[in-house]
Amino acid sequence: MVIGNPPYIQLQKNGGQLGWLYKDAGYETFAHTGDIYQLFYEKGCRLLTQQRGLLCYITSDSWLNTEYGKPLRRYFSERHTPLRLMVIGEGTFTNAIVNTSILTAGHGKSEENGKAVDMNRLANKDFPPDASLWLPFCPQGERPWSVISAIEQPIMDKMESVGTPLKDWDVSIYYGIKTGYNKAFIIDGATKQALVAKDLRSAEILKPVLRRGHDVQRYLAKYTGWWLIDTHNGYGDVPAINIDDYPAVKSHLDRFYPRLEKRQDKGKTPYNLRNCAYHKEFTREKLVWLDLTQKGRFAYDDSGIYCEATTFLMTGENIKYLCTVLNSGLIAWFMKNTAPTGMGMHPRWKKVYVERLPIPNIPANEQRPFIRLVDCILSAKSANPSADTTEQEAEIDRLVYGLYGLTSEEIATVERI
Repeated sequence: MVIGNPPYIQLQKNGGQLGWLYKDAGYETFAHTGDIYQLFYEKGCRLLTQQRGLLCYITSDSWLNTEYGKPLRRYFSERHTPLRLMVIGEGTFTNAIVNTSILTAGHGKSEENGKAVDMNRLANKDFPPDASLWLPFCPQGERPWSVISAIEQPIMDKMESVGTPLKDWDVSIYYGIKTGYNKAFIIDGATKQALVAKDLRSAEILKPVLRRGHDVQRYLAKYTGWWLIDTHNGYGDVPAINIDDYPAVKSHLDRFYPRLEKRQDKGKTPYNLRNCAYHKEFTREKLVWLDLTQKGRFAYDDSGIYCEATTFLMTGENIKYLCTVLNSGLIAWFMKNTAPTGMGMHPRWKKVYVERLPIPNIPANEQRPFIRLVDCILSAKSANPSADTTEQEAEIDRLVYGLYGLTSEEIATVERI
């Protein structure tokens, strides 16, 4: 038996020194963006005897559904037998700073069926969980490993068979603007007015911006009067901003110059923002959303508002239709079962996880009922941000269930969870 709690050290830490050390060391589970505990899993399996060897590790649970966890998931699925998986999450170990899981695996492939339990789903958090709470578990290759019931697996299978991964749609996903020092580059309305009063040209490089995650609501963003000093570094045929052309803005930024000079995210001069080849995308029709949230918070925008680095944006075709599906309860359920979690056990809606969401790519005429509903919601929330759109959102959920052909029993399962 091999039992352990391996160290957690990212292979890309310290300029990727560990990554270069182990890159050509013969580990099937190696991933540049991964963690050294993945290699400990493989090393532990190598130490097991051929017949009856068992490995049991407690580690971070991030490898279960991240991109860098693919090689390790594939390794266990194809080479060994996962017997017990306990996803622990928050609260069980009070001093843990990461969400954890415990895997017990047998050496080599066998016909023995595994079992798993996700303590985040249990009302009773007693540890260890009762044997009756463990579910059949048969992980499939490099797909995210989810602890789901027998009725939930067909739902997942239906969604993946009917939908097209978002990465294969005609859309592009980007980060928000990274200033390197928001205190200097994101200003309130009073500061904006003062800069324009000193020099009218200042208005040319001041752009409305969503400053906080709270500004990004479901369907419609709530603009709260903040402005980005858009001293961009140039893009396409557009030259970089010359700060000397905007003396009032330069005077403002000079107050923060020592910090601007030291920051990593800077452009040709400390006054310039870092390179952003997709700068013009902010002015297009787009979706803006948060990384860490229980249910999708995708806001539609065609006003040209900018967003900062704590958010993501998507541009391309079928944006309004995608807004409805991505905000649906079914997609929230899918993310809960396939994406890693962060604070509060909320799924991480990062690009790498959003772009693998399977969305039915239906013709434009079939998108019209969805678009009518989102237009209704946008109209109501534009007039009153607190408007109750529960009825329209429930209708969107019903339409989305229909897209994937879910049965009434499957719908009840999703809504219960």
